Amino acid sequence: MSEANKEKFKFELLMLEVLEAHPKGITARELTQAIRKLAEERRLEELINSPENNLKRRVERNLKKLKATYGDLIDLNDLQKPYIWSCVGSQSLIPNLFKADLQLALYLHLHQQRTLQLLPSNLQEKLRKLNAFGSFNLEAHFSELTQLFSRALSITKDSIHPEFPPVLEEVHQTLLDALKNEQYLDITYQALAGEQKLSRLLPLKLVVLKDRLFLLAVQKSASEPEPVLLALHRMASANQVGLYLNLSEFEAETTLRKMLGTGASSQKLELQVTAELADYLLDYPLGIGMKLTPLAETTSPYTHQLTCWIELGTDFKYWLTQHQNQLKVMGSERVIRWLKRLERG
Repeated sequence: MSEANKEKFKFELLMLEVLEAHPKGITARELTQAIRKLAEERRLEELINSPENNLKRRVERNLKKLKATYGDLIDLNDLQKPYIWSCVGSQSLIPNLFKADLQLALYLHLHQQRTLQLLPSNLQEKLRKLNAFGSFNLEAHFSELTQLFSRALSITKDSIHPEFPPVLEEVHQTLLDALKNEQYLDITYQALAGEQKLSRLLPLKLVVLKDRLFLLAVQKSASEPEPVLLALHRMASANQVGLYLNLSEFEAETTLRKMLGTGASSQKLELQVTAELADYLLDYPLGIGMKLTPLAETTSPYTHQLTCWIELGTDFKYWLTQHQNQLKVMGSERVIRWLKRLERG
């Protein structure tokens, strides 16, 4: 979605929010004033700086668009001047905006699921219970707290990876349509050696890995069909090329676990780590039930003993590669055998 379309979409959401907050109806001028007030509370500079008459004309244009979109669900009382606009019925109109937009629905779902994962476990259940009562407007329910957070909370970007690689909108839409309509795909993929043409891919599902979006698919053109994991941002083109019948041997979750090496039982891990890595692990704990114990003073570069339970898979392999000069593997024979297999390739 382009920046201009995002801004238009946000403005329509803002208008619906104000309309739903005034069940007895509201005039276009009152609606304009309410939107300006919300813009000031939420620091929406473009709306704050818009001249009053320009903003009112925009509101009037969008009221007509919303009326055309929602029909009888938005009422126009034109028997008096100025006209009165209102929402009809008790059901919120806002979720209806998402129904026809697969991309938007996907990212809203990802946003919700990712936020849940980042919460401490004791708060996850609270949020689930809150969501069980249906959709709610954060600012409407917790206005005083959200105003505090707007002043007292900053969310910083990753300075090493500040930008996510862009995904072509037409590629993104094609993948979502193919998953929805059960279609094979032909994809042009960016590899180090240049563009690759991947034909007759059977899409299984989208996967979030390391905060990047991938497509899990089966390459049917190969002599032996095999699963592949393809980054969306490396796709130069994608085309649907006919209906498919899913193959039972490539059930999505089972295939993904085999590819990533996850889903196996956790293994006890014992490491000796440097002071620098130990300090890092206080912010980013490893595995489940991690414990750090100081070692007796020694000439060794390692200052702490780490114990935890962890799944031996791709993610752990990647973590070991990143920190290999800051640790020494101890303990479990199974973990040591697994590491030796990795070294042999």
